[in-house]
Amino acid sequence: MKIIHCADIHLDSKMSANLTKEKARERKTELLTTFQNMVTYGAEQGVAAIIIAGDLFDTKNVSATARNVG
Repeated sequence: MKIIHCADIHLDSKMSANLTKEKARERKTELLTTFQNMVTYGAEQGVAAIIIAGDLFDTKNVSATARNVG
């Protein structure tokens, strides 16, 4: 059985610590893209489960973009 295990994704994080607003936006985009790529890869490879330990989202208020990724 194939599984993917990841942890503490923190989609939709403000990324405000030590980053400029531009770099924070860039990092958020990279994170969403990487997560989408992981889900796509799992589907293509016949992965039975993706196990996410820790937090998938950073806050209770999640953007529609982050909610619909994958």
